[in-house]
Amino acid sequence: MAPEGSNPPLKFKRQESRKKQTVLSFFDNCGVIFQHYLPMRTSVTAAVFKDVMNMFLKKFKEKRP
Repeated sequence: MAPEGSNPPLKFKRQESRKKQTVLSFFDNCGVIFQHYLPMRTSVTAAVFKDVMNMFLKKFKEKRP
């Protein structure tokens, strides 16, 4: 508690903290080939992974025909 006659403690506005985000990364010995950021609160299910794998394979074929 603050002594009598002094100003009360300042109250700070609360800020929303940064949220965790899932990133699926595919890389080889040369570095990162493909990264996909999932939307917030999205779990990596088989269906999501299948869609990301299809995107990865498309990019992979473009980079390494």
